[in-house]
Amino acid sequence: MKYKFSALFLAVLLSAETCLPIMANTITEPVAVEVDFSVRRDPETLSASEIIDELYAMEENDSIKRCAKDSSMILTGESPASDFYGTIYVGSYPSSDVFYHHNVALPIGKEEPKASIDGDNYIVLLRWSEISNAENFADNKNALNLLYNTVWDIKEKTAFMPKAEKVNYIMDIIRSHMSFQEGTPGNYATCLQTAVTDCDGSSGLFYIIGINCGLKLKPVLGTYNGASHAWLEVLTNDGWKVADTALNQRLISKEKSAQLGYVHLY
Repeated sequence: MKYKFSALFLAVLLSAETCLPIMANTITEPVAVEVDFSVRRDPETLSASEIIDELYAMEENDSIKRCAKDSSMILTGESPASDFYGTIYVGSYPSSDVFYHHNVALPIGKEEPKASIDGDNYIVLLRWSEISNAENFADNKNALNLLYNTVWDIKEKTAFMPKAEKVNYIMDIIRSHMSFQEGTPGNYATCLQTAVTDCDGSSGLFYIIGINCGLKLKPVLGTYNGASHAWLEVLTNDGWKVADTALNQRLISKEKSAQLGYVHLY
């Protein structure tokens, strides 16, 4: 009886093995589902990756888009953090914008990122203190949720406004919601959460809101009266204009900005 059972079991195994290739051929690859970003969703039900995919859908610089996603997934615990000489390795990117415009490339985090150059690529690094406990992950995800809802609130309010009116509305919202303290640490979504910011955080926040409201924007790093400063340029019907939320400068010409002490570096 034992022999018969063993023989039968072997026959079943052989039969299963011969069928496996046939079964494998019937397996279909998963089909990617296209998400409609024109429909507002509940950020509580979205991952950090999904939120960044939507909010950065209009971002033209792939390095900034990837850095925003990589850093957000690490800082919310959706992807593991890797050590790089005592820091968190976010990623390596071909565009220097992840370094010069990190206020746009990194939405969340309480401390300024570090950077290293590896040949033609720029390595973005974070401090381990950013994720020292589980509460950091939850706080960072809450910051993204707040950002998502804020972007959508303003997007809905400004849907039918002309460009200049949109710029003024966005700037008024940011300036009324947040207090300005130069040198405030933190990236723009974290600054939105704490309601305290500096030129980096306010210009980064304006940027992500603006591109989702249909504005064409460029982040700028330079100096104002000799001090390091960050602001934006907005494409209007009359060309590129300066918009500086921190100093409340609205759609001024580049010539006027130069007279006021702005020096555009990157």
